[in-house]
Amino acid sequence: MRAIPNGNPWRVAVTGGVQSLSDQRTAEQIEKQLAYAKTFDGTCIEVHVHGEDVFLRGRLPSLHAKVEAGLLASAVRGVERVHNQIRIHKPA
Repeated sequence: MRAIPNGNPWRVAVTGGVQSLSDQRTAEQIEKQLAYAKTFDGTCIEVHVHGEDVFLRGRLPSLHAKVEAGLLASAVRGVERVHNQIRIHKPA
């Protein structure tokens, strides 16, 4: 688990619409999970929650980071399916 110098987890911006209060709670839990990612940091990932379905969109630096994001989202209670639509974008 990586942390910024003050000991807090990396901040991951999670954006996207939610349909209900339950979906909002799920999105918040996913945000917490993604904040502890080991392969990316300070990255903006769109998270859309629709019931038991989660849609991830955005760009990450590697396939490994994309897979990690999907696994972290799928570990959240109530998530049945993760549609990982994140694109790989290697920084120049």
